[in-house]
Amino acid sequence: MSKRDDSIDALLAEFDKSLSMSRRVFQDNAPETETDPATGASFPGGDDWLAIFNKAKARNESECAICINSFGSSMAGVSLLSCSHAFHSQCLSAFEDFNIYEVSLCPVCRASYRSQTWLHVAQIASQTR
Repeated sequence: MSKRDDSIDALLAEFDKSLSMSRRVFQDNAPETETDPATGASFPGGDDWLAIFNKAKARNESECAICINSFGSSMAGVSLLSCSHAFHSQCLSAFEDFNIYEVSLCPVCRASYRSQTWLHVAQIASQTR
């Protein structure tokens, strides 16, 4: 029994270490934010959408985490969230309709967010090059 308890303790210690490392990654790379006066939630300012877009592109995700279908090559109908996760706009809208919270939370990371269309942010990115 002792050997099993030791392996469970080791597993839990590994989870703690992993969680701690993940928190540091998100805290160190968090873009500068502005606060929404209505909810007190923090959101990125205008210049930060470029950083969010670049972070999302670097992950190279090609499918919506809600429906697991491909975004398609044009990325039309895709919403980019301020937490840098992307979803089909219709999937995100349906998810928000079933949301029980006052503030919309990302389906992946549960962060409060604002959203922009992928193509709008891509256009901003192309103008800054």
